[in-house]
Amino acid sequence: MNKNVLAVRIQRAAERLRQEHESFEQRKFQEARWFNLSLVNGYSSVISRLVVLGVASYVLLNNAGFPTSVVASAGVALFVGFMKLRTQRPRREPAGKMRLRRSG
Repeated sequence: MNKNVLAVRIQRAAERLRQEHESFEQRKFQEARWFNLSLVNGYSSVISRLVVLGVASYVLLNNAGFPTSVVASAGVALFVGFMKLRTQRPRREPAGKMRLRRSG
């Protein structure tokens, strides 16, 4: 085999390896960002539910100072909030969803 042909093949293989490494690093960075986003989304969901439950509890405990429709709405919000907290399960992404596929 000609030395020039061999050098070109080695150079192409090295470039392909470099590109695969870049793709891997980019995917790894994107997965880390999505993980952080899902964590923030989950924590904000829990905090907002706790705030709604707290306000609804306050309205129900101090119902004399609020109109009947507000007290009824607070009761519904409290009931739905507890049922949602009770039945909520964490969502799991399918395994390998973000994996790179081997080319060639």
